[in-house]
Amino acid sequence: MDCMSCSSSASESAVWVQHIEDLPSQPSSSQRTTGSELHGTEAAMYEQQCESHFCYTYLSSTQASTGITAGQRASVVDNMVAAAASLGLDNDSLFLAVALLDRYLAARPAPLHLLQPTGIACLWAAAKYEQSRVPASRFFSQLVLGRNGVPLGAVPASKQLLVVLEQAVLAAVDFRLAAILTPKAFKHCIMQRLCGSPAAAQLSCKQLDQLYCMVSYLSEVALLEYQLLPVQPSLLAAAAYGYAHVLLGIPLSVDELQQLTQHSAEEVARPMEYMCALHATLSTALKLGRPYAVTVKYCGPQVCSVAAIQPVVSTGDARVERSW
Repeated sequence: MDCMSCSSSASESAVWVQHIEDLPSQPSSSQRTTGSELHGTEAAMYEQQCESHFCYTYLSSTQASTGITAGQRASVVDNMVAAAASLGLDNDSLFLAVALLDRYLAARPAPLHLLQPTGIACLWAAAKYEQSRVPASRFFSQLVLGRNGVPLGAVPASKQLLVVLEQAVLAAVDFRLAAILTPKAFKHCIMQRLCGSPAAAQLSCKQLDQLYCMVSYLSEVALLEYQLLPVQPSLLAAAAYGYAHVLLGIPLSVDELQQLTQHSAEEVARPMEYMCALHATLSTALKLGRPYAVTVKYCGPQVCSVAAIQPVVSTGDARVERSW
């Protein structure tokens, strides 16, 4: 199985992924292992994610008619990362936009030439929902333009195309944006629990900053991978938290993982293997001078340069032994 839909060059991480089987469909709430009692909003979030219904394998039935592949989806998602950064959008908007894109493509298969404009329309809709201040529509319209300023698709004006696609995206999710939960929300919960736990006292301020940035980076990297769509948002956030410890060489006990993420080591193992392969591929692209937008975003000193940290290429890596 090729789990690297964003790249075909995953040889560096082959030792991790060569025996990975297909990920299971979204588990029910009764299958989720909890290490501590959840209350209020958090409990509702974990229950709500189990009620999210859309076809996670939509490309298997639409690829023949649309021409859209997992790799092309990954390319558009990475372009959305770059667009969100250029527009000054926060990560809540980015994660919601990618979730909208997948739900729209699952409900209403779009032709390949509309894939990029649809991604921008999803960003526009998500920004208006998540942000108190939204860039003017003309900035989004400019991103819909093709080469030489020619609008993509059949609509003559990019602004018209943007409006039409936004309406179609919102209709596809029945205008229920509040019902969509993303890994970003669960990452926030995990980091809040960490700050209030004894584990935080064992880390320096630098380690806490690195950990936060690395979890954020891995969570965004996971957006590129089509085959991670069946994984619950809380489990993706938990896997990002676990693998961040591996990359940074920070010890993490099984009990601490369970308590802070509400998921067991067994549950996060397979998503972590996907993240290992993804991280290795993006690191290779960076070395070759063809970095992904998400890598560029996390290369600067303001985010602890976490995207420049070397990947784990074998189970013999000393960081693996220190972390678990």
